[in-house]
Amino acid sequence: MYVVQRTEQRMPNTDTEHGYLILLTTRQEMMMNKYMAIRAIMPLMAILTTATMTGCGGGKADLASGLSGTARASMLAASPGRLGAPLGPPAISPPLVVQFLSPYALTTSAGLTTSLGATFGGDVVMDAPVSTCTAVPAAATSSIAPVVVGIAQLDSCGLEVGLIDTINPPVNIPNGLNITGQTVRYSATNSAAFNAKVRAVKTALNMAWMGASQQVGGTLIPGPGALGGLHLTPGIYKSASTMVLGSGETLTLDAFGNANAVWLFQVGSSLTITGSTVACTPLPVVICTPTQIVLLHGAQAKNVFWQVGTPRMADGAPLGGDVSFPAATGPVQNNTIFVGTIMAGNSVTFAGGTQVTGRILAGADLQGATNTQTGGTVTTTGGSTGSVVVNLP
Repeated sequence: MYVVQRTEQRMPNTDTEHGYLILLTTRQEMMMNKYMAIRAIMPLMAILTTATMTGCGGGKADLASGLSGTARASMLAASPGRLGAPLGPPAISPPLVVQFLSPYALTTSAGLTTSLGATFGGDVVMDAPVSTCTAVPAAATSSIAPVVVGIAQLDSCGLEVGLIDTINPPVNIPNGLNITGQTVRYSATNSAAFNAKVRAVKTALNMAWMGASQQVGGTLIPGPGALGGLHLTPGIYKSASTMVLGSGETLTLDAFGNANAVWLFQVGSSLTITGSTVACTPLPVVICTPTQIVLLHGAQAKNVFWQVGTPRMADGAPLGGDVSFPAATGPVQNNTIFVGTIMAGNSVTFAGGTQVTGRILAGADLQGATNTQTGGTVTTTGGSTGSVVVNLP
């Protein structure tokens, strides 16, 4: 087992101290090469390898609802026909690939476009082929003049262009884009070593995404893929096509006291989380029905994974892999509430106010010539329910 550790190094042409995993020691780079060498046979990760298998149907859920802790888990385990009944071994610690990705709130392969407010509470990696960033409103000091290599300028996101091997500091545009961590981007003007380290993050994502898609067993979500109203215990849940959480619907994930409980959702084509259009009650007491995922009895957002898209065996456009968050209506109380790490083969689009506790990792499908991937953009648009906020779990 290899251990990927944090480092404390300085990059050329910057005074920014960087203690994150994108800067690897020689020993760690060798370990990443070993990861890549076994990519074709590597299972997703230890945490998902041991994720619980599940069944479907009816059972003793109603009788267990009045119990708690071990008693509830035992009764449900004795009902293998129930959707999500815990039949497999308990979950274990997160895998190395997830530990490697842990600082990153966002990855893209075709750029980032934001409008009317977006916050990413962590580090950001923008890989090739397109690593541009566009924000509305733009940073007050932005300069979109032609780039001259070696001369610092800022794009509308407040990120430097023109310099070599740049590690961008946090971004804070009032009522616009906010990035609390550091941002690194692929650029043809960067050193080969710097671009290789940017790509190492996406390689780790690709390994996790591929491995997740190859996990067997689990429970088929009927509907197809209708998540609304389900109360799921830990395990693997799958749909060969789409998964959908509809307007004003709730998906409940129940750990039954197991803080290490894991959920893996395998989505063959696309994932849609539809913002609520259910009208809120009027004043004096405003009551809304947001589209949401609820965690119960020790369930943790860091242990929820969404693998979206089908790996392809040849070059070409990704096979699915899109995630969309259609807009909600009404006040901020109607914000969509989502949890988990999204590993999207292609792109992620937000069309309204959304609160995410997890990660938005787009562009996981790296099949094809190096740095010529199709897709992998992230687009956010604030709506009546406010901005898009992504915070690490």
